[in-house]
Amino acid sequence: MKQKILWASMLITFFVSNTLIAQSPDSIKTKAEKYFAEENYKEALREYGMLPASAETQKKIGIAHIKLWNMSAALRSLRQAEKLSPNDLSIKAAIAEAMSWNKDFDEAIELYRTIFSKGFNEIDAQLTYARTLAWNKEYDNAISEYQVILKNDPSNYDAYIGLGQTLSWQKKFDASIETYQKAIANSNSGKEKSSATVFIAQIQSWQGELEKSVASYEKALQLNKKNVDALFGIGEVNEWMSKYPSAKKFYEQILQIQPEHKGAKAKLLQLMWVK
Repeated sequence: MKQKILWASMLITFFVSNTLIAQSPDSIKTKAEKYFAEENYKEALREYGMLPASAETQKKIGIAHIKLWNMSAALRSLRQAEKLSPNDLSIKAAIAEAMSWNKDFDEAIELYRTIFSKGFNEIDAQLTYARTLAWNKEYDNAISEYQVILKNDPSNYDAYIGLGQTLSWQKKFDASIETYQKAIANSNSGKEKSSATVFIAQIQSWQGELEKSVASYEKALQLNKKNVDALFGIGEVNEWMSKYPSAKKFYEQILQIQPEHKGAKAKLLQLMWVK
């Protein structure tokens, strides 16, 4: 009996010690970083939540919440990170980004300018700053910022897309299309080329060039057949051209890719009795 108890005790010790090793802070951090790099933010949050509080951990938690569109949670975590490391400009940049998504544009712009004045020049922050300026309808300032980025990095796809959008909001459609075409020319990614082509198709539809718009959407789908924005856009244009069966077909394709797509569901309900 004593020997059985001893063996049982040894087995329990073995399993407990191995569990503790498996759940050591280093192994948890490794898993968290892996999930974060893979953009699996929900799993990353679960792992980060098991780590001791640190400025870097709280920053990553905040960024993960931004990616998951939970800005209040993002700001809480980032403010905690800021308290732990008040001079970390990357944390302040993340706070500014969360503010911009929260539509606190003036505060975000002021914070961006503060951190840039201290020498912080990470490209993601510059891009988000330019985008925030555009959202705040400071179009000329946004265009200037995008142009500075492109001067330093002529192949920056995100800068071309941001600049193209800003120009389109100013109704400078020809310049916008030309900018999107540069984004396509400077990208080797089919998905990126497809997304930029969708923006061109949208502008063509705004200009009433519906046949051209359809052709551009079709090109976007050739580059990425699962581009939901392209499917939705070509569905709408088909509606405008009174081609309702075709429109339905594209909305149905969206639901095969994203079953919970609210826009496609709403469109199909509207077209339920239309032939």
